[in-house]
Amino acid sequence: MTVTGSSTIGAAAIAFSDASITVRRLSPYAFASASMNTQILGSEHWHINADEPAFYDYNLENKSAAHLLLNVGTPFRSSDHDPLLIGVSLSPQSTTYAMWVASQVWPFGVSTSPDADADGDGIKNLLEFILNADPVRSDTQHSPMPTYFPAASFQLNYRLRSNAVGVSVHPEWSENLVNWDAMNVGIPVSIDSLTHLVPSSIPLDGRGRLFGRLRVQVAP
Repeated sequence: MTVTGSSTIGAAAIAFSDASITVRRLSPYAFASASMNTQILGSEHWHINADEPAFYDYNLENKSAAHLLLNVGTPFRSSDHDPLLIGVSLSPQSTTYAMWVASQVWPFGVSTSPDADADGDGIKNLLEFILNADPVRSDTQHSPMPTYFPAASFQLNYRLRSNAVGVSVHPEWSENLVNWDAMNVGIPVSIDSLTHLVPSSIPLDGRGRLFGRLRVQVAP
């Protein structure tokens, strides 16, 4: 008998050739889309089902009770081929406001429009989305955080859903609540896999009372 081997990404093959018969066993293949492929860390065959004599194989036929107890409680000899292990690091899926609305469980009768406030906490649904907050639980702890540093700067730090698409987010400041200007945005800091904390600020430059807001809009 001759043994030949070959391998490709996601699969390995061993062919056993005898005078009149050839048996080819393939380990499982793995298929991935282009976007999924970029999230694969590595792959490896788990060698738990290597070819063994009939005494040790996974079949139950013509075995004594003692034979059937072999490898009980272990993964070994559970099949006729080695499984393929794949390590992945999944990136959060890009999410629009409409996708987020569809993924939530809303109380009966509440409005899910961007300008509505489903939980009555003063934070509109669209802002709940961008802050990665719970839209049906009254909670203001995730609201943008204004901070005033005398003779230095006015800051507005806010949470930002990292996978949000189809929306624009603008931190702004004003002296009179009528005219608004953009604040300087700093480097985001990751809070968790879906949330960043974004700092924004404006120098005081002799200004007195200042107001801040986070303007969020659904892209047309």
